[in-house]
Amino acid sequence: MTRIVRHVPVLGTHSRDDPALVGYWAERAARRTKLGFENRFVQTLAVRQQGRCARCGLDLVEGAEFEPDNIHDWVSWFDSVRRTLNVHHVVHRQHGGGNDLKNLVLLHSQCHQQHHALEGVDAGRSV
Repeated sequence: MTRIVRHVPVLGTHSRDDPALVGYWAERAARRTKLGFENRFVQTLAVRQQGRCARCGLDLVEGAEFEPDNIHDWVSWFDSVRRTLNVHHVVHRQHGGGNDLKNLVLLHSQCHQQHHALEGVDAGRSV
């Protein structure tokens, strides 16, 4: 399930230049850079897999091994790049697999599509 995050528009004529609104802007920045549950979940899987795709064995996120210049920029970059990853059930739920961590792996989106495409071809052969 994909969590929908709505954009919160800036209120009225609020400006970063207004010294009375320092708290408002700090709160907006803090909300934007916090790691959500979904992000921590994906990171847990990535750490368990040592940063490698469970199907092809290549790095899950190309360039993630480099030291970031700015941690906030790096978190934003990682957040946008991780959308190209898919959580895959090793044993499908329809076959009794659950959502526990031991049954889940991270795959590149392309690897995930290839896996299910080949799975469909194999199912066609057995009929």
